[in-house]
Amino acid sequence: MRPRLFHSFVIALGCVLAGCGGDDGPSGGTADAGPGDPEEPDASSEPAEGPCAVERIGPSATVVFHDPSGQPLATAQTDGDGVARHDACVDGGMVTIVNPLFLGGGSFSRIVTVQGVKVGDTVRFDPPAAPAEPVGPLTIAVANEEDDVSVEPDHYVVNLGDCMGAPAPLDGDTGGQVEIEDLDDCLGHDRSDYAVVSMALSAGDELRGLARIDSSDLIPPIAVSGGTWVPYGGPALLALENAPAAATSGFLVVSPLIDGVIYYRFTRAFDPQGETVDAGYWPEAIADAHRLAISVKWPDTSTSMTILRTSSEPTALDLADLLFEGIDSPVLDVTDPLRPRYQWQGGDPRAAITRAEIHWTGDDHAGQWIVVAPGNPGAAALPVLPDALASQGPRESSAIYLGPLLLIDRGIDYATWLESGLSTISYGDAILPELGHSEEESILRALIFDPDPPA
Repeated sequence: MRPRLFHSFVIALGCVLAGCGGDDGPSGGTADAGPGDPEEPDASSEPAEGPCAVERIGPSATVVFHDPSGQPLATAQTDGDGVARHDACVDGGMVTIVNPLFLGGGSFSRIVTVQGVKVGDTVRFDPPAAPAEPVGPLTIAVANEEDDVSVEPDHYVVNLGDCMGAPAPLDGDTGGQVEIEDLDDCLGHDRSDYAVVSMALSAGDELRGLARIDSSDLIPPIAVSGGTWVPYGGPALLALENAPAAATSGFLVVSPLIDGVIYYRFTRAFDPQGETVDAGYWPEAIADAHRLAISVKWPDTSTSMTILRTSSEPTALDLADLLFEGIDSPVLDVTDPLRPRYQWQGGDPRAAITRAEIHWTGDDHAGQWIVVAPGNPGAAALPVLPDALASQGPRESSAIYLGPLLLIDRGIDYATWLESGLSTISYGDAILPELGHSEEESILRALIFDPDPPA
């Protein structure tokens, strides 16, 4: 199943740079070491040196390779295969891609730096989606068994997952014709089959019963039959334990999965200081698993988790275990305006990757610099650009301000994350593939601090 993005509720993820320290560079001044700055290398133990690479398919982009302190080692352009290489990278160094989607005009820069790059690593930016041949448009004739279990049904709909967008009405309680534009997004882990789920609804669209038909027929004319109706007993109560004390609002999404495909989204706002929330689980005869997504918010900050459960529905969730801790005192140090430094306290040591944005305006030039680092370093400072690229970064007279700061863990190590790809566009859509591609239980955690830009 090709990756799809998590849109059930807004969670954002991110990446930070553990700040760069102190040597003078072509476009940066001297800064004292502090939290998040790389340590000075031990002269008796030189870091490993060897090749590393950057990949971004598309128009040629400029790549800077840095040492661990942020000083530039080399500059290269991506070649016809979208790859830029350097043969003398240093363990713990950085790579920077300058204006990867820049369309010209010279008035705005977008720069992305990835820290903690090791010899042998390949850092992939904006990986293209896997190509897939469309399976459709199709007309499917659905025929369920007689519905003798639903309580006071009023009408019937059918769904095949995300490829439909929304369930389609059925002519009667046993079936009808369903039009599908492209079945591809509803082919799950096993791409040779799919499931049709019919739902009996009340006049107020409350779920009364469900029927599931599995099919491997992809050749028109398609007819599926035999779905046995199962009663729906209503939402279950889910106990929420140890919510963050300062949280003011919460949101829950429960999504039944069949073969890794989302078939429905049960949503509910809740009071994080309350004790329980309704959770809409489908019967085990219908859903293979459920994905639970919970987000809680306080001013400027939200923390969220997505968990895949293949076992029976949980009755309680410990939010202290499932959610990341918040950050404290995020500030911007502009002692050196050419190398501003994003600093914060707290956060969560379980973070696998951090992402911070520093923005600037002024002098007919604006910019966004995204910095990425492993773990939760507590600070992010910009590296040094070579003289030829210095005009792309902030200037002495720039107005510099904080952008979003994100901490994330989705169960893979940092090197695997770099290999699987990072977005140069946004912290939401393209950087956070959703869970469900694994058939095992898994969890994703994220925290975002998203300050308002200056007036």
